[in-house]
Amino acid sequence: MNSMRKNATITGVLFILATLFGVIAAAIYNPILSSADYLASFYDHRAQAIMGIFLIFGMAMCCAGVGVSLYPVLRRFNEEAAIGSAGFRIIESMIQVVGTLIMVCLLALSSEYIQADNASKLILQSAGSVLRAGNDWLNNSAMLLSWGVAAVIYYSAFYKYKLVPRWISVWGLIGISLTIITSIMMMFNPGFSTIQTIANMPIALQEMVLAVWLIVKGFSLPENI
Repeated sequence: MNSMRKNATITGVLFILATLFGVIAAAIYNPILSSADYLASFYDHRAQAIMGIFLIFGMAMCCAGVGVSLYPVLRRFNEEAAIGSAGFRIIESMIQVVGTLIMVCLLALSSEYIQADNASKLILQSAGSVLRAGNDWLNNSAMLLSWGVAAVIYYSAFYKYKLVPRWISVWGLIGISLTIITSIMMMFNPGFSTIQTIANMPIALQEMVLAVWLIVKGFSLPENI
């Protein structure tokens, strides 16, 4: 297996793992964080919360890995695109790591909350609300925007240099544009969360199609490259 074929396979596998880890983590955290008494819920489900922390960290490593594995491929055609896509996917992963730290803080806070008196619980609830709001902003805006910028860069390169079929690249550009738009909307109005979930579906499906293509077919490279 040559280096370009290996990079394609690694990239495809990382796309799948990042999505898998993210979906499972969301399934764990969404019911907990949406609970009316989420700090108590965090404590009651602390084993699942710890598992979710590891899953988010794993997703972060996979997202950074996508940028790193694409770097040598894109560098053959456009070094700026290679650096840009890798850089923004690494920034995305760093934001996700911050998200894991917030989850650790909420877990510690929940332990204090269970043992606190009513007056202390009000203070802990306020602290928890700040952490939860910060986590929402990171996940729904900052992280997705970093991913979006990286994706625009590498899908544009894929399209220009025909590294994958152009219909896959166009699908990716359209899908990630929807994600970027709704991420900006979420900065100003969290009420757009349902719209954002729907808008993220095209790029989520596209990434799985791209992943399978890269694993099975690899990149299409001109003979003289």
